[in-house]
Amino acid sequence: MILTGFYLVFCIFDICFSNIPVLDARSVGYITENDIFMSLHDSANGYNGILKMTIVYTMPVLLGIYFVKEKETSYWMIRQKTRTRFKQIEVLKVILVSVIFAVIHQVIDMAFTMWCFPKLLLREYSFAAYTIIFAIFACVFYIQTGLIYQIFHDKFKMEISSLLGTFVINFLQYIIIKYYITNVWIPAKDLMIAFEYSCGNIMLSSVAFTISRGVLLAAALYIISQIIFEKKDIMKNEK
Repeated sequence: MILTGFYLVFCIFDICFSNIPVLDARSVGYITENDIFMSLHDSANGYNGILKMTIVYTMPVLLGIYFVKEKETSYWMIRQKTRTRFKQIEVLKVILVSVIFAVIHQVIDMAFTMWCFPKLLLREYSFAAYTIIFAIFACVFYIQTGLIYQIFHDKFKMEISSLLGTFVINFLQYIIIKYYITNVWIPAKDLMIAFEYSCGNIMLSSVAFTISRGVLLAAALYIISQIIFEKKDIMKNEK
C-alpha cells in the first residue's frame, strides 16, 4: 500500500510537471490538438517515451523491488523448502512491483489524456488499445530490469552497486537508441512499439511477436538468476 501510494503521487506529479507546459501551447494557436497529443505520447520524450521509461522511472521501480524483497538471512532461507522456492517468491515480487507501477502509470496517463483531449481524437489513435499494449510492454521491461538487478545482487552481493549497475544498463540502452549507435535489437526498443501501433505503422501481429520476445527474454533472465542464486553462499556472513 505504501509503494502503491508513492507510485500514484509520483506519476501524478510527473505527468502534470511534464505535460501541462505542452498543453499551454494551445493558447498560441499554431499547434493542433493532434500535434499536442503526439508530443505527449511520442516514443522518445513523451510521458511514455524511452527517456522516461529507461532513466526517470528505472530507479523508482528498482527501489520498489528493494523495498518489498526479503532479506536473505539464514533463518528465512531455511523456512523455504528449497532455494528455488525462495527465488520464485522474490521473482513474484518483482512481477508484482512491475505490474503495480505499469498499471498506475497508464491509469494516470489515460485519465489525464481523456480529461485533456476529445474522444474523437482518442478513437482516431486507438488510445484504449495503446494504453493496454504499453502497460504490457512497460511491465515486461521492468520485470527484465528487476531480474537483472537480482542477477547483479546475487553475483556481486553489493546492494548499491547492483542498483546502480542495473540503472546504468537502462541508461546505456537509452543512449544507444537516442543516438542511433546500432540497429541491433535491444529490450528498450520494444517500448516504442505501442506508439508505432497507435500511429498505424505496425500490425497487431507484430505487437504480439514483440511481447512474446520480451517474455522469452525475461524467462531467460529468470533461469540465469536461478542458476546464480543456487551457487550463492548464504551462510558466509552469518555469525
